[in-house]
Amino acid sequence: MDGRVFPTAEHYLMWRKAVLFGDHPSAKAILTAIRTCASFCSPPGTNRRAGQG
Repeated sequence: MDGRVFPTAEHYLMWRKAVLFGDHPSAKAILTAIRTCASFCSPPGTNRRAGQG
């Protein structure tokens, strides 16, 4: 989406929901959490916690 690559559909949905509802800090945190892990190796729940800010 918009040139972004998401490791899973869940990552995309979390990011898209944050954008849809205007929660730009959470959207940015989700993208940052994805980018900081070289091969999408985040432990389960890492990105979910980022989206619950």
